[in-house]
Amino acid sequence: VNTLEDNVRERGAMSTLISDRAQVEISGRVHDFLRTLYIRDWQSEPENQQQNFAENRWSTVKMYVNNVLNRTGAPSYTWLLRVCLIWVCTILNHLATESLGWRSPLEALNGVTPDISPLLCFFFWEPVYFHKYEDDPFPSKSDETLGRFVGISSNVGEAMTFVVFDESTMKKLHRSVVRSALKQDERNRRLDRLDEFDPSAPQVLRSRPQTEGEKLPDAPSISHEDFI
Repeated sequence: VNTLEDNVRERGAMSTLISDRAQVEISGRVHDFLRTLYIRDWQSEPENQQQNFAENRWSTVKMYVNNVLNRTGAPSYTWLLRVCLIWVCTILNHLATESLGWRSPLEALNGVTPDISPLLCFFFWEPVYFHKYEDDPFPSKSDETLGRFVGISSNVGEAMTFVVFDESTMKKLHRSVVRSALKQDERNRRLDRLDEFDPSAPQVLRSRPQTEGEKLPDAPSISHEDFI
């Protein structure tokens, strides 16, 4: 019911709610909501999903999601977190469709041609740098951190605000200060894990970080008298 309410809140009330008679879509609470807004409902016959034209579109979405995961190498949990699913639906909503007179679904809904500029900045699961606001590490650490681009922020910030996935915390963040980590001459050399995106990068030896409570051996001392 919350999903139905969010769709009405963001896109407006539909004339008819079409479903496959799933209990969550024909419950008393759903019917109460539909009565309030005078929305009709229609269900397909059991075991006859072909009567619902949305079922075919859903198979198309799953096919494209699988293609995106295959070509970007994104892990399977991006499907469980719905970030890849939302990205594919965002792309499809911006693409012109013959059945709509070569208009995009968003243009048919809102009457305005949608801006595709945010979609051209990054590809799904692209490694990106984004600004950190949690602390002020200057000058010991970089003010950027490494993440993955997973979508466009529709309800946060300005038009060029993006959804970035932080693999260290497994959280989705909304950031407008984002740049690609794939440009060779614009790398942040203070961050780790750069070599995994660039096999030709020189290997740099780093000292092992000291863990809490660990005592490292003292470095040997040499007297000047020992020198010749």
